[in-house]
Amino acid sequence: MIDYGLDFAFEFAVTNPTYTPPAAVNVWRFESLQNNVILHLRRSIPGFELEQIKEVSVASSDTTTLLPLHRLTFSVMSDKYIPGGSKIEITGPNGYIFTCAFFSTDEGLANTTTCYVRKPNVAEFTMDTADPLQPNSPFRLFVYVSNPEFTPQQNYWNFRIISPLGKTIDMRDNVPSFDITGRVQVDVQATFPYLGQVNPLRIVFV
Repeated sequence: MIDYGLDFAFEFAVTNPTYTPPAAVNVWRFESLQNNVILHLRRSIPGFELEQIKEVSVASSDTTTLLPLHRLTFSVMSDKYIPGGSKIEITGPNGYIFTCAFFSTDEGLANTTTCYVRKPNVAEFTMDTADPLQPNSPFRLFVYVSNPEFTPQQNYWNFRIISPLGKTIDMRDNVPSFDITGRVQVDVQATFPYLGQVNPLRIVFV
């Protein structure tokens, strides 16, 4: 029984989507019914922005198909406090294969940060227990992957920052990736290969 003139609040759990819906559809509807008759109705109640890692980008260095060692740069900045010993989990599109060989970081993380490949396209980077990060502290991870043969259909990266207790501190999904490109074969032909002479070159793309 709800009395007139009193404020009421209800709390219940929902499962959030993996990204914030567009503003046009990020709305709620409220109604109250009695005997299947609507007593109160309000439409288009504005929704809320979902929390996510503040800044994330993926920079490629060579998008050639089936390249065995492709250096990626993951740039990350969270507006949350990240305790030492936390993990940064990166999930790539299907077809990419992580390796911890030649892994490094910039000065934003301690050089004792470790790398572990949990699945071919999932890598975990564990921060030093004595190296917490304050909010809005940027850092970069330099990681090598093997490129797939073709651009994946689901072509995006997912990120999780997980505390030492296994709780997700921050996350971001659907970070855009890049297209895989074919290997270009080029033949350079000299027409007048003499010392000190003008030599028109022919560049032939095979």
